[in-house]
Amino acid sequence: MKKLIAFLICISLFLTGCSASTAETQPETAAVLIESTLKDSFENVSVTCDGSTIVIDIWQTGIAYGVSEAVSGNSECIESWNTLVENITGLSSAALDMAKTIGVQDASILLNIKNDLNPKNALLTIFNDTVIYDAVNSK
Repeated sequence: MKKLIAFLICISLFLTGCSASTAETQPETAAVLIESTLKDSFENVSVTCDGSTIVIDIWQTGIAYGVSEAVSGNSECIESWNTLVENITGLSSAALDMAKTIGVQDASILLNIKNDLNPKNALLTIFNDTVIYDAVNSK
């Protein structure tokens, strides 16, 4: 995960040197770049735009079971989940930095880890770099 975050930051720094500083980039452009980067690291990812908010949905088979185990008190699953939350928060922050670096002035990132058994529900939601919902830690 740390390599992915570093990669996103490197891309954003590269694009800073390549982008026109006077024109504002559309959120859709940032979304395409973010999605293509994330597809190398995640099996299931979808990136869309809602105005200037870039919405990233990630899901993986078995995540709901792991969350269920963590909520039930399985210490290994709790530790793994907390590490995931930390890494995904960093990913959200890096994606926001990348969007702003390439010129999306009013960018926001809404990142969801979706429930693989019920994809309408999120198990983790992060807005920019703030956890706003965490199914395990009840935020």
